[in-house]
Amino acid sequence: MNAHYFESDLKMPWGMIRLPLRCTFLTGPGVGILISPINFNFKQIMELKKLGEVTDIVAPSLLHHLYVGQARNHFPEARIWGLPGMEQKDPMVKWANIIGRDHWPYSDQVAELPVNGVPRMDEVAFLVKSEKLLIVTDLCFNLQKPKGWAAPVMLRLLGTHKKLAVSRLINRFMEDRAVFESSIKRIMEWDFEKIAMAHGELVLGDGKALLREAFRRRGFMV
Repeated sequence: MNAHYFESDLKMPWGMIRLPLRCTFLTGPGVGILISPINFNFKQIMELKKLGEVTDIVAPSLLHHLYVGQARNHFPEARIWGLPGMEQKDPMVKWANIIGRDHWPYSDQVAELPVNGVPRMDEVAFLVKSEKLLIVTDLCFNLQKPKGWAAPVMLRLLGTHKKLAVSRLINRFMEDRAVFESSIKRIMEWDFEKIAMAHGELVLGDGKALLREAFRRRGFMV
């Protein structure tokens, strides 16, 4: 599997902060997995089509589904994947496949692991085995270049300013710590060196050690 990245910004009210968004497109023979679609512009859609067929579109968390319908319109033959509860969160999309309920056909190349325990922020993590690449959405942030007049203050409050970090919102919205810790311990058993998160710069080396330290700063001994 090869990983390709597409990026945009999410503008928060009054220009307080511009949150970078990343979509990861995994390509292989006969496979094109679009994880966390963004608001693609025309040029990005053309680039996607050149890279190969989009066979699957994945909303990897209950907070990252806004552009799935748009992506489906561009790639109507692709299978749509979401998490449990997505049917209620976004009923305008036909969620034919639910990760954790339906068979994920790529587990030999791309392992999947639902991360539960924080219902508002539940997501699924992926491991691209050949690339030693961990793909997450809001499990961690790496916002090295904050954008927006209020970004430094807000990111410091969340504990995510200019470092690979786990947001304090994880602790704030935690409902089942044991379930969450079990999930992240399983992630830390994976063999990865790189991390592609939805918000912030890619981590291209030493990712496991950096992520372990980020969890420990939040009080999770993994």
